[in-house]
Amino acid sequence: LLELGRDVMSVLDLTELLERIPQLIARLTTFSAFSVYLLDEHRQELRVAYAVGYPDDVARTLRLRVGQGVVGAAVEQGRPILVNDIGLEPRFVGPLRNMNSQLAVPMRRKGRVVGALNLLSEYTGAFSDQDEMLLRQFAAHVAVAIENARLFRAERQYTETLETLAEIGREVSAILDRDKLLTRIAGLTKRLIDYRTFGIFLLNDATQELDLKLAVRYGEVGTAYSVKLGQGLVGWAALHRQPVLVADVSTDPRYINLVADVRSELVIPLLVKERCIGVFDLESPELDAFTKEHAELLTLLASQAAAAVAAANQGIAALDKDEETQEFRIAIAKTRVGEAATMAAELAHQVHGAIGFTKEYALQLSTRRLWSWREEFGADPEWAAKLGAYFCAKGADSLWPTLTAA
Repeated sequence: LLELGRDVMSVLDLTELLERIPQLIARLTTFSAFSVYLLDEHRQELRVAYAVGYPDDVARTLRLRVGQGVVGAAVEQGRPILVNDIGLEPRFVGPLRNMNSQLAVPMRRKGRVVGALNLLSEYTGAFSDQDEMLLRQFAAHVAVAIENARLFRAERQYTETLETLAEIGREVSAILDRDKLLTRIAGLTKRLIDYRTFGIFLLNDATQELDLKLAVRYGEVGTAYSVKLGQGLVGWAALHRQPVLVADVSTDPRYINLVADVRSELVIPLLVKERCIGVFDLESPELDAFTKEHAELLTLLASQAAAAVAAANQGIAALDKDEETQEFRIAIAKTRVGEAATMAAELAHQVHGAIGFTKEYALQLSTRRLWSWREEFGADPEWAAKLGAYFCAKGADSLWPTLTAA
């Protein structure tokens, strides 16, 4: 048993660990089917993380409430449950009706249940009290191994997220074609959050409506429409310049039903200083699909995207102006993009330092390119000087009206 404990504790990849568990249990006892359940504490729900002897579609979709079935009861009570004749057990639930014995063992870590091991056999009386004792001790090792694997996965995902944010900052600061920029933002966001439905609304100052400029649903581009400022979750987030996270849209009176199967929604405003220029809108057919961590992550992305979109808008507006005004707007766009590039690079390096990285690996390759792009076609001080010259030529009385108009 100690050898099995050392073996399971040596695996840090969660997928590999889950696959290894039934192989190790097979050295302790025999079984016909096996499943490991992990507990979602927020939803108080158990889902099958890995299974042997189950139909694939069943293993992917099977869920149990805490207290439901033998497994749910074992988790609720925090103790193993041994059933030697399933025909006499009224709590038994599950798709494998040819099974006659069951042993469900909760996995505990620091007094907290994290899931359960579930063994089934086609034979009556297949499991003994000794099996229960061995599995209870082995489950304690598995609980520690799962926690370690989760921490390892979270650390790896966090590092990948930082790299993705650095790439986003690099890419969006280099795109001044707004349509291409929005399409690229949608693709890069998918790498941060595996959304089902994603939209980017931009505020039309003239109509005070949010126009849907890009919509992706099931990987396909959707049709465009507009939302009045303050209307629905999208309009509310833009008007109040605050993120909106709704676990169940059916309970929120602000929600406007545009997509039939939406259950949860996350809206993040795009802010340039204190002014909202649009929003990110994510929707899901699952309840409580988005977390506070998702909101914080998208807020970071939105700050970079907003600066890039504002720069692109300046470029679009400049096309219809005279040469002097064009140069003025290009100067604003160039300095804003330079500021965004600096912010993205500094943020990435600061976060890496805060979590204890002594080596930054490929990060410096991205940030050095960001800093290099700031110098191309004129550095920020050069364009700032052009802005100063523009205002000096216009006179002091033109400064405030020009800034507020821009």
